[in-house]
Formats: sequence, C-alpha cells, structure tokens
Amino acid sequence: LPNVVKAIVTEGKSYNYGLEAGSKAELILAMSKTNYNAKITVNGFKDKEMVTLCFIAAQSGYDITLIIEGLGELRTIIEVSKECSLKIPHIGIRTRLHSTGSGIWAKSGGMDSKFGLTSTEIIEAIALLKKTSMLNSLTMIHFHIGSQLSDIAPLKRALREENFNHLGIFYRNSENIFIRFSIVT
Repeated sequence: LPNVVKAIVTEGKSYNYGLEAGSKAELILAMSKTNYNAKITVNGFKDKEMVTLCFIAAQSGYDITLIIEGLGELRTIIEVSKECSLKIPHIGIRTRLHSTGSGIWAKSGGMDSKFGLTSTEIIEAIALLKKTSMLNSLTMIHFHIGSQLSDIAPLKRALREENFNHLGIFYRNSENIFIRFSIVT
C-alpha cells in the first residue's frame, strides 16, 4: 500500500473516509482497508466480473457507487441485477462536459473525451433506469476536467455548465442525487 494511501486510510478511518477504485484489485484493497459504511467509488473499466464484484460488495455491507462512463456499462449493471438477487450498488453517471481544465489529464474531460455520457445519453440512461425500476440507485454525478489546475476559472466554468446542462435532468428524475466532482491536484 503506498504511503500516501496508507496515511489517508489511517487518518480517515474515524471519519468513514472512503476510497476510489479503478480495478478489481483496487476494489478488493479498498474493501479491506475501509469501514463498511465508508463510500467506495468505482470507476475505470468495468466488465461483468467487476460489476458482479460490486454487487457482492454492496450485499456485504459496503457503500459502493459504480460510475458508468458509457451506456454499455449501465446495460451490464442491469444484466447483473437481473441475474442475481444481490443488493444493487449505488450508480453514478460520469457526464461529458464541453468545459476542459488544464494539466496532465485535461484531455480526460471535454467533448473530445472518450469517457462520460452526453446529455442525450444521460436521458437514455435515466429512461433505462426507470424501465428497470433502478432509478432510486442513481445517486451521483461525476465529471473530470483535468488535473493540477493552476487556475480556479476552469472549475467554475465546469460547475456552471454542469448546473445549467445536467442537474435539471437529474433533479427532475431522481431524489437521491448528490454532486461529486474529481480534480486531481
């Protein structure tokens, strides 16, 4: 375990501080190092095995949120929910903003990014969740604009865009949404 993660886990345990996992190995590590009710956010590539592991973790008492970065991942979550009778983890939607930030990961945001759902895809995702009676599992909005930002202006632009373009869609359709945004500094 890297020293910085070890320090975060140790100091954050009494606050139920959670972790982010981007692989099966990271998810298992996060589960072993956090309290049951600490939030674990799962992003990155999610095949059926990873999604099933998230269902098992949620059933075991972990507070798991699966961030969908494309409609295919949502379809996999729906498929797994139909195949098993385990607790459905929370679902988050990574939105694709027009806004970009700066720094090393600036290309992970903006309309040219290969990650995240467009406004049209968000509406389709909400329709799929409604159709499968899973809308109450939608609890998070997630987006990236880059890393190591040296100016607050890109963050302000991204928050205004998210508020103007996407929050209305979510608030009209789900009562459980809270906003999470990621900036690596």
